[in-house]
Amino acid sequence: MSTTAAVEELARSMQRDLASVELSTFLVANAERMLPTGTESLYVGYVHGSDRLSFSDQLETLMGAVEVPTKKVYLPESDSADSAGYVRMVDVDVAKEFVEMSLTKRRYEAAIKVYNSISSMKATAREIGR
Repeated sequence: MSTTAAVEELARSMQRDLASVELSTFLVANAERMLPTGTESLYVGYVHGSDRLSFSDQLETLMGAVEVPTKKVYLPESDSADSAGYVRMVDVDVAKEFVEMSLTKRRYEAAIKVYNSISSMKATAREIGR
């Protein structure tokens, strides 16, 4: 694999890591969010023309969407409860998301160091070659 190909793969990996951290942050922030009555499937992704993550029950309205697990919680006092007293919420394991987010962030930071080292070595090689 050439140096250029390795750097391009590293950059793609860094983009994936950033997206993963952003998704984890979004899910943790919305861990206790109640969903509209009748919502069975929920997706998170970017709305076309936007740079912010958003929830939707319509997959085709989002770019790069992933399905988000949901759970039924018994909250009969809620205005969003169905006739049986259940509300649907985002099913997120906050501790797991924090661990994943932390590991991904560290992997991203290490990749930045590698990327900067490669850039520095290439600049040094160009200087020597002059």
